[in-house]
Amino acid sequence: MELREYWALLNQSKFTYDAASESWWRYVDESNIETAGVLHPEVDRLNNRQLQVENVILMFAEHVVITPTIVDIIIAPGNEGNAYLFRDGQMYQIKWNTFATEYQQKTGRGQPMRFINLDGTPAALKPGHTWVIMYSLQSRLEDLKNGIFRARFVAPEGAKAQ
Repeated sequence: MELREYWALLNQSKFTYDAASESWWRYVDESNIETAGVLHPEVDRLNNRQLQVENVILMFAEHVVITPTIVDIIIAPGNEGNAYLFRDGQMYQIKWNTFATEYQQKTGRGQPMRFINLDGTPAALKPGHTWVIMYSLQSRLEDLKNGIFRARFVAPEGAKAQ
């Protein structure tokens, strides 16, 4: 299975699921017009190993343009949106939300964003690392068949195009 990210011609990446390691391996491009779309392993400069994560979450949230180069992503308390969870070589449609729980209402203490299944139960993330991608509401996830998905980012109106 594969999740391709298309932000712009010179900004592409992907995650490919590796069953042997039970994780998603990250690949990126060089942001060079001659090699646009040619991806290579993204390597951690501290240990020289390719980046890998157990979960990839693609979120969709409202983007508000402040100036052409400053965009506010609305994930403040009281918001929710659609998302997709990629784990164990599968894709699951889920939701995210920042609604106050009973605990938060009683104590006034904040809690992290929650990822939930469509039936309202908590989404089960695989133990390990999670990579979260935030796309605008105008963006979309395309099923290219055979386990290959492409997330296409669409900049909100008024934002500077890449």
